[in-house]
Amino acid sequence: MTIRKYQMFDLAIFTVIAMILDIVLGLQGLFGVRTYLALSIPILLLLFRRWGKAAISSAALIAIVHLFLYPDIFPIRLANALSILSLSVVLLYLQTSPMKQTRVSYGSMFLYFTLGYTVMFLTESMVIYLFQGSINLLLQLINHGANIIISLGLLSIIYVQKVLFVFMPEYLKETSEKEHNHE
Repeated sequence: MTIRKYQMFDLAIFTVIAMILDIVLGLQGLFGVRTYLALSIPILLLLFRRWGKAAISSAALIAIVHLFLYPDIFPIRLANALSILSLSVVLLYLQTSPMKQTRVSYGSMFLYFTLGYTVMFLTESMVIYLFQGSINLLLQLINHGANIIISLGLLSIIYVQKVLFVFMPEYLKETSEKEHNHE
C-alpha cells in the first residue's frame, strides 16, 4: 500500500470514528446529560499531528456535523462549527519543524492541545457574543472544562501508544529504512 493510500485510509477511519463519537454524544449526551462534548477534538489533534494539512478535510467534515448536530439555535451551532475550523487553523500553524519530528514530548503535545483549544474556545465565545450580544461565561467554562478533561484523558491514552501520536511521513520513512536495513 502506498503512503498516499495509507494516509487516505487512516484519515477516513479516524474521521468516521470522530464523527460517530460526536453524533452519539450530541444526541444521547454523556450519562444522559446533554452538553457540548466533542471527542473529535483530540482525534483532530491526532490527525493533524499524523498528517498535517491533509487533515483539513476531516476538520471540515466534523465542522459540518457540528453545524447540524446540536439542538441549539443556529448561531450557537455556527459558533461550534467555526471553532472546529479555527482549531484547524491553529494546528496547521503549529506544524513547525519540532512537530514534524517523528515523536514529540508529552509537554509538546500538551502545548499543542492547549494552544489549539484556547483559540477554539475564544472563537466560539466571540461568535456567540457577536450573534447574541452576551455570553454565559459560566456555562461556557463548565461545558469546555468537562471537554478539556475528557480530551486530555483521551490524548494521554493516545500519547502512551507509541505509534499513534507520531508524524506519519517521517515514521513510515524510518520504518521502511529499518526494514530495508534488516534485509
